[in-house]
Amino acid sequence: MKKFIGDVGVAAQGIVQPLELILTMYISVGLSGGLVSFVSPALGKGDYYTVQKYFMHYMIYLFLIMIIVPVFTLPFMGKIVISLGAEEGTDMFKYAKQYGYVIFSIGTLVYSINYGFGNILRATSRSLFNAIKQIFTACIEFLMVYIFYTFVVQKGHVQTYTNAAAPVIANFITGCAVISLFIPFKRLNRTYKLKFSHKGWKPFDFLAMVEMLIIAIPDLLTQFQGPVVKIVGNKIIAKITKSYAQKKYQVAVLQMVANLSALVNTSNQSFSFAFGPSFGYALGMKNWNRVREIMRKTFYYQTGLNLILWIIMNGTVYYYSNALIHGYWPMVDDCTFGFRCFNAVMPLLTCFLCVNDINQMEQKPIKATLIQFSRMVLVIVMQPIISYSINNVKGIYYGVLVGDLAAYIIGMINFVERYMIYGKLERGEITTQQARIAEVTGDMKRWWRKSRKEQEKSNVQTRDMAVAEEPVPADIV
Repeated sequence: MKKFIGDVGVAAQGIVQPLELILTMYISVGLSGGLVSFVSPALGKGDYYTVQKYFMHYMIYLFLIMIIVPVFTLPFMGKIVISLGAEEGTDMFKYAKQYGYVIFSIGTLVYSINYGFGNILRATSRSLFNAIKQIFTACIEFLMVYIFYTFVVQKGHVQTYTNAAAPVIANFITGCAVISLFIPFKRLNRTYKLKFSHKGWKPFDFLAMVEMLIIAIPDLLTQFQGPVVKIVGNKIIAKITKSYAQKKYQVAVLQMVANLSALVNTSNQSFSFAFGPSFGYALGMKNWNRVREIMRKTFYYQTGLNLILWIIMNGTVYYYSNALIHGYWPMVDDCTFGFRCFNAVMPLLTCFLCVNDINQMEQKPIKATLIQFSRMVLVIVMQPIISYSINNVKGIYYGVLVGDLAAYIIGMINFVERYMIYGKLERGEITTQQARIAEVTGDMKRWWRKSRKEQEKSNVQTRDMAVAEEPVPADIV
């Protein structure tokens, strides 16, 4: 009975967690990634007006998230849980609702603060602080889980209110530390570049918010892929499985596979978070040698570490799953298979992840969106096609494998192409205009902001600059 209740608890959280990650965490992380695409190049140029302006406009998005998510989820929690794959009247339905009520209320507030502001720290040379913050968050969460299940919850029972309360408390504590950096104290944080200031809203620029949202779309797609894969997987499981017991079992397996992949995903995400701001800063300075160096080192280090993790995890995942599931061999085998499919192409995804930041820092949101969208579409299209064709839930994992393989090819082609372009810029063979690299300027006057006369004048100035930057042939010199 204790094992059955435990499985229901895991499955109930697995039903809600994809939507939880999207609404409470990944939206704020994705939007802050869009903000970083403006902040990093602007800091490289020393343009603090642009930095402060976009930061304060980003604050409006966070405020809207904290209001909209609870309003549109809490009154409809039962319907939401059913739409995510739970059956009405079951234990899974009951526990999933308990978990959702806590997460989508106070959880939305603390997650938005902790991750929405924490992600910005990487653009302002506070990556170490952010890393320490993440470690403390995990430690506090583990401590809360231990306290709840030792002193609050009766043995042999599952209480998903406490399961949700643990991460909420942990993120609240570390979120307070993060947000303190942005408060304009006179004696503390005097060298920090981003502060809460109403001057960033004067004048209010609606187009700045639109630009931030557009350039954040690739980051949002990147963040949403994991939860979307799980949502689609839960739907496929609901259609293919023939009993409630089978459905509960397969949902728990999918949740376990996602949890086992956390270390691998953290490795990729950590390098991506470090690459983007460093690359954008060098791009803003037009230091092409530094740009190419960052690309090379990121490729070598990230691919090398991912390969080491891939070898270690593939060798130990079977024994780790066995220890986690306490010798339930069918689930151990399924978790091992799912993990190996989920992460089969993992060491090769370095270029794909870097290309996302490269296009964003070059102010090419459409290209970055198309590249990220291609991976997500391939995965969510191939999952049902393969699953229904073989009438087996293993098609969920095969679909991820096919999508990641296509992403590797797309990312490699784009990465090599941009690396060669920066080489031409370093040698003076082409100009930034010819390389199609847009700049983050102080007044942020883009083509859709300008009148026709201003646009014609800007085009003339651009042509003059291109002529001035045109490299002089050696024979003329």
